[in-house]
Amino acid sequence: MTAIIILALIYIIAYPLALRIVTFLHRKLFIDGKVKRAKKKKKKIDESKLPEPIWPKMRRLLLFAFKDSRGISFKKGGTSPIQRRFVYLGLWAAGFISTIISVALSHFSGTWFLIGIMFFTSFIIFGIFSSRDIIKIRDKLIYRMFEVASSKLGQSSEYARNPEQVVRVKDWRDYIKPQKVEFDVPTTFSDESEEGFLRQYNQIFGRETAWVPDSTPDQPGWDYEKGIVTLRAVPPLPMKAPWSEHYVLDDAVAWSFFPLALGVENGLELTNPETGEKENVLGFDLSDEQAGLAKKMGVNVASKIVTSPMVLIAGGTGGGKAWDSETDVLVLDDEDVLKLEKGEDLWE
Repeated sequence: MTAIIILALIYIIAYPLALRIVTFLHRKLFIDGKVKRAKKKKKKIDESKLPEPIWPKMRRLLLFAFKDSRGISFKKGGTSPIQRRFVYLGLWAAGFISTIISVALSHFSGTWFLIGIMFFTSFIIFGIFSSRDIIKIRDKLIYRMFEVASSKLGQSSEYARNPEQVVRVKDWRDYIKPQKVEFDVPTTFSDESEEGFLRQYNQIFGRETAWVPDSTPDQPGWDYEKGIVTLRAVPPLPMKAPWSEHYVLDDAVAWSFFPLALGVENGLELTNPETGEKENVLGFDLSDEQAGLAKKMGVNVASKIVTSPMVLIAGGTGGGKAWDSETDVLVLDDEDVLKLEKGEDLWE
């Protein structure tokens, strides 16, 4: 029994520790050692030519493999329903069982012990090769985010070799599509440059979604006290918002609330009965009753969404944007349309 416990501890603790020691020695001998020798000789060293540390990237690969729910893919096409993480964990379990079997019959079996080592090695290799394509794409994406942070937030170029020190993806909505991203903000950054940063970030990463500061009652999106800004992806602005009676007749809409537009955030959150999707309805409230009604109905509404201090009037040149508010406007009903089709004069 003692031998089984010892081998189990070796498999669970000693093997991962040995792997960590190897990566540590690689850093000390081939990276830190090279820098130290260059300093002794008073030589300038190009850090971009130094080898990258093995452990940080390997750790990311192995951690991703634990959560990888993609099916096993085949060269000829098609995907197996067996998730990669189950294969990954299965290799680890097979190695653990093989190690225990090596002493299960009251005597040490070198063959089973070697099989355990083989499975553990396969466990590491599978995790690395299964995850590397996704991690490679993520690394490129994070580096491009760092370039925006460098140009618009003023982050130092010294982080270029390790951009995750200042750019962190907090949540992924897909394997290669971030949902929430956190940036470190230097103390030299001015709040007057917020708009420029958001504009460039959305220009590069806002094709499928729009990015806005992730502001909550407990945490501002731009948190200068902590020195971070957190962005989250929201659905893009609709290209077209056809009028529907549910914008005024919904039980959660107060009589005094006038809807004006749809946004990607803020506003009154209503469910479109036709699409089933959530919509952020922007508008203004004549008597400030909308916030209270929304709370009573259990509908989300932001504090600065209910009122709208200005309205954008858009249209072509000569379309009537500058007409007097008392100007007569021609409104066509079904009978008027029939008259037009018959060539009759509507003003008779």
